Amino acid sequence: MVDFYKSDVGAQAAWKGFSSQTLYIASRLISDEGGYEYYPEDIEDLVVKKNGAVVEAVQVKNISADITLSSLAATKTSQSGEGFFNRMCSLHKQNPSFGCIKVVHFNALGAELQEVQKGNTNTKKAITKKLVEKHGLSVEDAAWLIDSVHFEKVNLDDLELNIQTQISEYVPVMSAPTLAKELLIHHISVLSKGKGYTTLKLWQEKIHEIGTNIAALDGFYKEYNKSLVRLDELQLNGDHKQLEKEYLQGVSAHPTHIRNNFDFKRNYWMEEIQAVINSKGVAILKGVSGQGKTTLCYRYLIDTYPEGWVFCVRTIANEGQAQNLVSALEGLGKHNKHLIIYIDVQPGETLWAFLLQELQSRGLSIPVLISIRDEDYNRTPISGKAIQYGIIELALSKEEAARIYSSFTETQPHAEHRTFEEAWQTFGGQGPLIEFVYLLTNNQTLAQRLQDQVDALLREGISDDWLELLQLVCYAGRLGCTVNLVAAKNEIHCSTMHAAIRRLKGEYLIRVVDDNTIEALHPVRAKIVFDALCNQICTDPREVAFKALPCISSQNVRVVLLDYFSNQQYDIKDVQRLSQIKFCDWVGYANAIRSMLWLDAKRYVESNMTFISSLVAKRGKGWLCFLPLDLSGIERSDELIADGIKDLSIFNKVDLQNAIDEVKNSLTSLSINYEATDCFINNSEIPSFLPNTDTERSSFGYALFWMAKRDRKVTLPFKVDEIVTSIYAGELQPSADAIRGLFEHPALEESYLAAVDIFVERLIREMQVLTFSVTSDEVSCKFIPPLSTETTIPENTKNTNQYWRIKMLDILKQLYPEKEYIDIELIGVDLLRDLGIEALDHKLHIHKSKRPNTWVSELNGWTKIRIDYSLRPSSWQEYVADIDEIRSNVNDLIVETIKLIDDVYRKGRYTQDRGKRVDDRLKVFKEHTFAENRLPTFAVDPYCLYSEGNAKSPVAEYFTMRQLLSVSKYEKFRKRLNDVYSSLDNFYNQFIEVLRVARHAKRYYFVSQKVAVKSLGPYG
Repeated sequence: MVDFYKSDVGAQAAWKGFSSQTLYIASRLISDEGGYEYYPEDIEDLVVKKNGAVVEAVQVKNISADITLSSLAATKTSQSGEGFFNRMCSLHKQNPSFGCIKVVHFNALGAELQEVQKGNTNTKKAITKKLVEKHGLSVEDAAWLIDSVHFEKVNLDDLELNIQTQISEYVPVMSAPTLAKELLIHHISVLSKGKGYTTLKLWQEKIHEIGTNIAALDGFYKEYNKSLVRLDELQLNGDHKQLEKEYLQGVSAHPTHIRNNFDFKRNYWMEEIQAVINSKGVAILKGVSGQGKTTLCYRYLIDTYPEGWVFCVRTIANEGQAQNLVSALEGLGKHNKHLIIYIDVQPGETLWAFLLQELQSRGLSIPVLISIRDEDYNRTPISGKAIQYGIIELALSKEEAARIYSSFTETQPHAEHRTFEEAWQTFGGQGPLIEFVYLLTNNQTLAQRLQDQVDALLREGISDDWLELLQLVCYAGRLGCTVNLVAAKNEIHCSTMHAAIRRLKGEYLIRVVDDNTIEALHPVRAKIVFDALCNQICTDPREVAFKALPCISSQNVRVVLLDYFSNQQYDIKDVQRLSQIKFCDWVGYANAIRSMLWLDAKRYVESNMTFISSLVAKRGKGWLCFLPLDLSGIERSDELIADGIKDLSIFNKVDLQNAIDEVKNSLTSLSINYEATDCFINNSEIPSFLPNTDTERSSFGYALFWMAKRDRKVTLPFKVDEIVTSIYAGELQPSADAIRGLFEHPALEESYLAAVDIFVERLIREMQVLTFSVTSDEVSCKFIPPLSTETTIPENTKNTNQYWRIKMLDILKQLYPEKEYIDIELIGVDLLRDLGIEALDHKLHIHKSKRPNTWVSELNGWTKIRIDYSLRPSSWQEYVADIDEIRSNVNDLIVETIKLIDDVYRKGRYTQDRGKRVDDRLKVFKEHTFAENRLPTFAVDPYCLYSEGNAKSPVAEYFTMRQLLSVSKYEKFRKRLNDVYSSLDNFYNQFIEVLRVARHAKRYYFVSQKVAVKSLGPYG
């Protein structure tokens, strides 16, 4: 025991010395200003060099006794057997410029060394003598050593504080300075063991990497095994035959099914995926439900990559989560260059495009595979510059169906369909893969099979409650929504719920996700079953819809409502029924309000569409000027866009005023009547919870805003400090959105003022605001853009000043919507002013009239998009026919024009008949250019939330516009088509004058027919 105790004490002393030494070196390194190189545990505790030459040697002593000459002599010896004094002299001989020996001590110096520190000559002589006599030094070496030694007293707390202070000021690790400090000390410790060296610059590079890794670790921690899962962790337990049976029944594909080779290998499509990933880095596999998108993606991933290298993104609820995923994937990608990301886009999700854009803007070269339904692809908007991707349009062709049939009948003939042609004819010649495969494996179509199952359940006489549960799950499932089991029990009131679930699961009609969630097996199956039930039982689909709403997740409320009101005749009773649903959070409640606003915009367009169609026919592309400027009636009511331009000299004021009066008299009103919105808002119960996520905070502000605009008085059953705490916990923009909602209600003024006061303090700190002032009519601020802490700014942003001033504007206009002016100035961005180059976009002084509310602008935008939708061709065939008609007309026009020019060139005149032929074709051409070129209905969002034509808006100077990902590939064609016809239009506007000059001046400006045609533009 005594021996153990002694060795334990010795180990503790050794660790104390080593840790003190490491802490001191870390403090020296982090405070370095001379660009020195630090070598821990070299020939001394620390050797400091400059450009490779030794300039200082440091001995660190942390012992309880006073430091004496003997304690220095007792320090460790070198490999050659030299003691401390001899080592220093040997080092001096090798490096004549070396002249600083530092003894760092944590406790007191002995009396003798104190005198040396004071410069006592007699003491120095005495010690010199000891060094010569007892340690074998020459007189010269001993004298040099005494003159070169310096003493520095330190303590652990000061060293810790210095490191903490220095690190806290270094941006990459500001968010975790304590962790960075521990990593620095560990870094020094590793260098000590490995005989390496470092510099402050090397350490800063290391700490930058650590800072990035901290962010990646944070994102990974927040999302791993939640929204980010490795493919090899996706496992299904169950008997092999059972798994195969359910897969052949048409359940949604799972990696376990693919690992067991239940699928048909579609080699052509796998080669397509590989080709797109090789060329673009991102492959988007799109198609209607049931085409086997997920199965194909899992097969490609399992056959091409180790499963541990495949990271699956399961869901993306908000931009914050997307940023976490980006950080996590960025960190993973640094350590494994062979990863791939798979995103199986959930119904209604659009933020996958934001995630993809962020990954590409950070320069990550990790390949990405995405599977998405056509309808979700069509409604996906994306901000900023276009992302790089390749599209694979997945569809079942007859050729592929023949290969599938051959594969299934390779070992034995099909029991019922003896030839492929027979199977294809039974299938109907078109449809999703899931139905064709089911036809082959079960000898009947999927629709027939599911109909038979429903018929069998009805003949069996199972409980109506069970059928009602199945209908509810399938109603939600056809839209890709899961069902909350507890909520379903409250709606169905089934006393044998668990037995129902067990039976329906055994029939492969539903699936249990977890203890509280059930879902349909596949959207295609769900739609077939739902339609079959609706045809055979007396349940009203309206009843099913409103029972389903409380059972789905809050983010899916809007999906269901948009689908319902797009397919059902409007009835105010439906809205009244909706208002009786109690929403459990602000996301669901705000989605209901947003859906009612959308419904009112839809009703407005439908009630005015007859007149609007005639207006479009009469005004062509100029019809938009005759729409109300603000259909919401909130910001600028009873005013057409044309009212703002009628005083311009280029217009006939009387004619334009008559046209304006005609429009105002013909429209049912100049603003939406809000019948559906008012009915819901005035009869609904607001959520009894405060928001606790950023999505909820924005939804909270949105809901309060519209309730105020529709005169719904709101009081919140919470204390002011509870409201403020809830709002303050979010990111800046969502918190500002929530505060805007409070502002709109006089009853919540106290909460608004308290929230603004605390929020502004945070805004000043996080946005590095230098001056901030609020007067009766203006709010102004000057700030240094916090470039180093911002994670959301795209790396390829060309105008970062614009980004920062709009970011601040978006926040301030929510905090102070009543102020006449907002004044913003960026500081520290005019670094080239001395060269005469002024900073761009670093100031913003904007009036209230130029700050449209995004929530109001969204409502106005829906109206224009819906009008466009009503005027679109119904199919690609119709669209192509229109283009072909234009091309044919233009071709005839150009041919006749060349003939006319030829007459003028050769004969000096042209006939009246020739001129009329050109004139007739020119009128037809003008009719075509008068109208807009619109894509067909099914190529765009059917709910009319987004459109392809909004390249700019009246406020584009201040707000970045959004474009549709789904139609971006048509933009070049639309632009070129417009360029060609604009060039032609300009040519013919001047054509008659050219002919007149040519005839009267007897001069011909037409060198040849080819030159004339080329003047029409690049496609002449």
